[in-house]
Amino acid sequence: KIGVKSHEASFSEESLRGTETLDCKSAKCASIKCILNDTELLNNYYVKVKTRIWSGTFLSATYQTVKLTSSVDVETFNPDLLIVSPKQLPVVLTVSKPGEKGEVPVGVIVGSVIGGLLLLALAVGLLWKFGF
Repeated sequence: KIGVKSHEASFSEESLRGTETLDCKSAKCASIKCILNDTELLNNYYVKVKTRIWSGTFLSATYQTVKLTSSVDVETFNPDLLIVSPKQLPVVLTVSKPGEKGEVPVGVIVGSVIGGLLLLALAVGLLWKFGF
């Protein structure tokens, strides 16, 4: 029965580092089908779809910025009566987590170490040349 036993939401920590986009290729997706009946010629119709994403999903994950990408596909049974343009419309939402520390690329670390060693060798060489 609903409401008899209380449940608490629990989220497992997930790393989204290295993931720039969450779409149907990298996450679980669901389709929503909306059928418009009794449509008339030369009328405008608007369909508004709202969804919610659990904030706990993003609070427990580690990331800096992730783009949530979904798409809207519009189909018609009679293309002569209904002019639909564009047929596919991408919807992109950018989610940022303030205060999250970014990763430093390995190339930057290696370049910094090599540059530091070269500067140290130059300083030692100059000091040795001047007799210190």
